[in-house]
Amino acid sequence: MLIKLKAYQRRYNLNYFIFPQFFKCVQKYMLKVKRKVLRELEDEELTQKDLAAPYLFTFGRYGFYLFLLTNVAAFFFVEFFPFLVSDTIYDTFFFLYDNPLLVMIFSPLLAAVILSFIPTRFHKTINLFSVNFSLFVLLFSIFLLGFFDLSTDDMQFQYRLQIYAEEEAYTSFIVGVDGLSCLLIVLTNFLFSLCFFLHLLPDNRGSKIKNINFFLLHFFIVFAFCALDIILFYIFFEATLIPMFLIIGLFGTRERKIYAAYKLFFYTLLSSLFTLAGLILLFFTTGTGDLVFLKSTFFSPRLQNVLWVLLFISFATKLPMIPFHLWLPEAHVEAPTTGSIILAGVLLKLGGYGFFRFLGPLLPNATVYFMPLVSLLSICAILAAAVISLRQIDLKKIIAYSSIAHMGFVSLGLVCFNEFATTGSVFIMLSHGFVSSALFLCVGFLYDRYKTKLIIYYSSLASVMPIFSSFFFLFLLANISLPSTSGFIGELLVLTGAVKVNFTLVFLSSFSVVMVVCYSLWLFNRLCFGALSTKYIILYQDINVLELVASISLVFPIFFLGVYPNFLTEYLDFFSSSFLISFKYIFITL
Repeated sequence: MLIKLKAYQRRYNLNYFIFPQFFKCVQKYMLKVKRKVLRELEDEELTQKDLAAPYLFTFGRYGFYLFLLTNVAAFFFVEFFPFLVSDTIYDTFFFLYDNPLLVMIFSPLLAAVILSFIPTRFHKTINLFSVNFSLFVLLFSIFLLGFFDLSTDDMQFQYRLQIYAEEEAYTSFIVGVDGLSCLLIVLTNFLFSLCFFLHLLPDNRGSKIKNINFFLLHFFIVFAFCALDIILFYIFFEATLIPMFLIIGLFGTRERKIYAAYKLFFYTLLSSLFTLAGLILLFFTTGTGDLVFLKSTFFSPRLQNVLWVLLFISFATKLPMIPFHLWLPEAHVEAPTTGSIILAGVLLKLGGYGFFRFLGPLLPNATVYFMPLVSLLSICAILAAAVISLRQIDLKKIIAYSSIAHMGFVSLGLVCFNEFATTGSVFIMLSHGFVSSALFLCVGFLYDRYKTKLIIYYSSLASVMPIFSSFFFLFLLANISLPSTSGFIGELLVLTGAVKVNFTLVFLSSFSVVMVVCYSLWLFNRLCFGALSTKYIILYQDINVLELVASISLVFPIFFLGVYPNFLTEYLDFFSSSFLISFKYIFITL
């Protein structure tokens, strides 16, 4: 009877119906089937669980009445206010058509609202809806990337909403994208789609609260990348802390997850207080947060230095740079697999984005003044993180410290002030989003099976998990920036630009290239070679079909960007040149 019931589910699942007129007849039939099954089965709880899937949009027993109420309300408004309804629909359609960026920004928020109405027990429906909706957002962002105009350096797909008080605009709602933010948004949408896809796995199953938090985090991050008002950016830049705090604290993997969540919270909160003070000073000095207006505003050297330090602390903590990095390894170790993917692949990029969008263009004199400090901290991050990785025994901590080293190249490219280093720095940001996510994905595969991330429990995985070992080896090659991978292009451009500034920077940072090879090959040798030990793990299982698809989806962009880097550089040409214009004037006057 259960087999017959599942056949009814597959045949009459409401997921496959689009038009609301099907709801009534399908619901009546499903209720008839339900009564018949309840008469034949004694276990009513099991029956309720099996019958959960068809009721996606019915909202339980009140679905039919909700459907009738909706249709009556729609009929009432169309009957008595036909012109108002038609004009509203017409205006809404053309407003969204003229502002596609707003559709992409608010789509994750819409998904979170829809998920809040779906009953919690419908796990399969929640996960399928999340995957399909995230794929829609990803395709929409690729659509915007395809229509991005490469012949201009202006912000594109802009939308401005002025808020007035006493006939004077005192703040602005301004969104738009350029080459940098457009690429980062596509990366963000891709990684969130991957995370929702991973929630389909039995060991990593997503729940309603978990998926809602991921959609809210998605909304905050995309909005931060699109915001062209510094106050609006700060609001969503800090709002990302709330869902990430809940993801680590509620869905973490070990007992220290509460400690890690609070450590992330207080590090970010403390640094944001300095940024808030800087924004208040900036707003009362200029009276606006409009990025375009602020770029053309001249600040005194002393004011620039004060603002730069206040903003730098927050961006350096998010990047992170040494000594603001202590929250990152703990957060990665305790976060779930999908949380680590978003944390390394997207959230760290907000710090680099803040450097390129605000610190450099708004405060160029202070950026040049503090260039030695940033260079010193970058070299310390590159060298120290690589050395610390050699001493770790936790898989996630090794990858976390590796991320700190790669982000050191990002901040180093920022202060080289030439097109090679600037383009390479952004290239590393995008490449690191794929590579670090892939490595955390592999660690998640192991943890889901064997519930440990310690290296001492693993050996000779190549003999029992050959497919996993092959993908893990490819991702480690990308992590050491092997030629034909995306990381090689970024580091080559940064080092090429650094040679024009100071050869000592290149000499010191080149040591990390050797150390990355050492700990990466040591890690692979320890996990995949040696004698097979059955003392701690007896049964081994290679990756399944869903995990194989997720791994392939990350292999393709890593090697595609390594073989054809022009795909990214053509989007970054105008961004690099516009970023360096203000610095060229400074160096000419010097």
